[in-house]
Amino acid sequence: MTVADNAVLHAGYTRYFDLMAASQALPDGSGRVDNLAIDVEAGLAKGYFFPRNSTDPAAKTDVVENILSMVETPVTNPDGTTAPVCYGNTGGHGTADGRTVIRIANGHISRPVVAEKLWKLANAGCFVDVVYGKLADYEAEGVHRETAYWLTRTTEKGKISLHRLSNDDLKNPADPQVSGTASHTKYLLIEGSYKGAKDQKLVFAGSHTYTGMALTSNDEALLKYNSPTVHDAYVLNFREQRAAAIAEAQYGGAV
Repeated sequence: MTVADNAVLHAGYTRYFDLMAASQALPDGSGRVDNLAIDVEAGLAKGYFFPRNSTDPAAKTDVVENILSMVETPVTNPDGTTAPVCYGNTGGHGTADGRTVIRIANGHISRPVVAEKLWKLANAGCFVDVVYGKLADYEAEGVHRETAYWLTRTTEKGKISLHRLSNDDLKNPADPQVSGTASHTKYLLIEGSYKGAKDQKLVFAGSHTYTGMALTSNDEALLKYNSPTVHDAYVLNFREQRAAAIAEAQYGGAV
């Protein structure tokens, strides 16, 4: 995604770049910065920068988990009642029954807190649809094995919709010249309620995978953009990836 004519956002990225450059000034690498917890609000956009290793317990919240938590913010109906969590769309807007839709296309997912939050939202009624390249499985070391547990666990509404797209080496038997595809995108789409407002369409995109390293060790950027037009363009890409995952699974693709 390219955002034009946004001086505040540009200044935020410039500050982040300058801090990283300064951290490399010492030849022995001792100036490395391991906590660049910078957020930049810039109109329709917001930038989140990494890595994040704050010693403040209140600041340790996983950024993606925190973003997803905003879906749970109570929404007040016109009659003063509170809408159920995950019913953040006006009927017929986005979904026929008003459910909030969360779509994720990410090459690598291994953070248990993100997986658990997705399960809780799905259990509350959100429709959660995920295309992924690699998922920490039950054989993963330590807490990472919990990622697969949460994403494959049944909810009161059924299961999270999971589609693996990691078929670089696969050939289509009907046309051997056509190679398989893999998801290398890193975005989250929210269609529904966010921070107490209904009928939102938000995009969170960038270089940030949902891994521990991306949160606490790597130089990564995540960009939020509030635009129905941009959101809907990403939805088209998401549907193409999901369709590819389903089609390629029919002739040996990853599942």
